[in-house]
Amino acid sequence: MIVRTWLTRIDESRAAEYAEFAQQRSLPMFQSQPGFAGVLFGAQPGNRVVITFWDDSRAIEALDTSESYQATVAAIEATGFLRGQSSVEVFEVQAAMLDGKRLALPDGRTVDKEGNRNDARTRVKRSPHRAVYDQDEINEILDEGIIAHIGFVDDGQAYVIPTLYARVGERIYIHGASAGRAIRGLTEGLPACLTVTLTDGIVLARSAVNHSMNYRSVVVLGTCHPIEESDQRGAALRAFSERLIPGRWAEVRTPSREELQGTRVLAMDLSECSAKRRNGPPEDDEADYELPVWAGVIPLRTVVGPIITDPRMTGEYEPSAAVTSWRPTAQRR
Repeated sequence: MIVRTWLTRIDESRAAEYAEFAQQRSLPMFQSQPGFAGVLFGAQPGNRVVITFWDDSRAIEALDTSESYQATVAAIEATGFLRGQSSVEVFEVQAAMLDGKRLALPDGRTVDKEGNRNDARTRVKRSPHRAVYDQDEINEILDEGIIAHIGFVDDGQAYVIPTLYARVGERIYIHGASAGRAIRGLTEGLPACLTVTLTDGIVLARSAVNHSMNYRSVVVLGTCHPIEESDQRGAALRAFSERLIPGRWAEVRTPSREELQGTRVLAMDLSECSAKRRNGPPEDDEADYELPVWAGVIPLRTVVGPIITDPRMTGEYEPSAAVTSWRPTAQRR
């Protein structure tokens, strides 16, 4: 996070005009800038300070060259209530307590009193009212999902690969063949983005463009760390199995040494993540609510079908409770 201060002297007899300008011109201008994180307007007799907070130095550079910023500066200079030269200084934030509730750290990361994170790279900017930063809520979404998509760039080409995953504590585990492109590249430390999406409903609006989805999604950024020791790899695979199909690990043959050697298990920390969700009816333009067309939600959910026995079964074995009682995570509670 970057702090930019603007200090000036004013004609105190015109303080009310300055305050009105700050509210009507300066504040909307700042809010329209990319990377803007907040602003404080300070005052003492004859002096005024504007302290703005930004995601990074690129946001400051964009502000300085912004036409709307330059127009605002020209407008305030034309009012005549400034006195003397204004000064601008820029600082990198080391740490700051925001409104007594959130500790701001470098790179835009904030942590509230409960330990919930809000990172600049994973901050939700489109429809921010749908953002979720609470780690318990993020974990619930991850635990309900089965398939993740992990993206990375290898030799200039972007790839997005679907994969099973499991959350154990503050980590996501994935696994695959050691020779596979994705596992090989992620093991080497390629920056990665892992996403999980749950679709809860199709939202049918009265206009085509306002159709939407009810959903819950998580984005995790970072790098993957290989689990090198065989015993740790085996423990991770067991946790992986128990997360997906509780009780199944105890029923089947465990991995051999050769299988463990040929399987790579990767862990991705949940230190930089956020979620987004939508729930509820369509949001139509006010004039469209009178249109003669049905609108509403078609709910979606995962349904377990009848189990299918392997045709190569060599005996009359009945499926265990781990099989017959399997339900999606959300239905196990």
